[in-house]
Amino acid sequence: FAYNEKGKYDLAVADFSRAIELDPNNADFYMGRGSAFGGKGEHDRAIADYSKAIELNPKDDIAYNSRGFHHDKKGEYDLAIADYSKAIELNSKNAIFYKNRAFAYESKGECNLAIADFSKAIKLNRNDASLLKARGDAYSKMGKEDLAAKDYSKAKAIEAKNADK
Repeated sequence: FAYNEKGKYDLAVADFSRAIELDPNNADFYMGRGSAFGGKGEHDRAIADYSKAIELNPKDDIAYNSRGFHHDKKGEYDLAIADYSKAIELNSKNAIFYKNRAFAYESKGECNLAIADFSKAIKLNRNDASLLKARGDAYSKMGKEDLAAKDYSKAKAIEAKNADK
């Protein structure tokens, strides 16, 4: 895991591959190697490893979210949304899952669904200005400039408050 954190993805892939040879039923090793492949931009290989991790541990919300992220990067928004939805089903308290699904919906032009997910993420993480900005962008795409302006204003207030800390 240390190689991943340092951005040494080739070394991480090699180490995780060796670990998988020794313990092919350890989902964490597939998660780690999937992360390394993702760091290298090898989305298909990352998806394959996250899929194996899910096969070994079908209750791993992070694995679904991670696989969804790589589907998203490939423009496979329906697959990404399905994975983010499963992550939310397993853990509805993680704002990141809602945020990721919202961006996938927005990429598909489904701004109403994106706004609903950004709103859920904001309820879970009220002090994240980026969520308000993202929802504001979605409102703006729909021509709802008044609602966008309110979100941008709230985001600025949070940023100012955080800058004072």
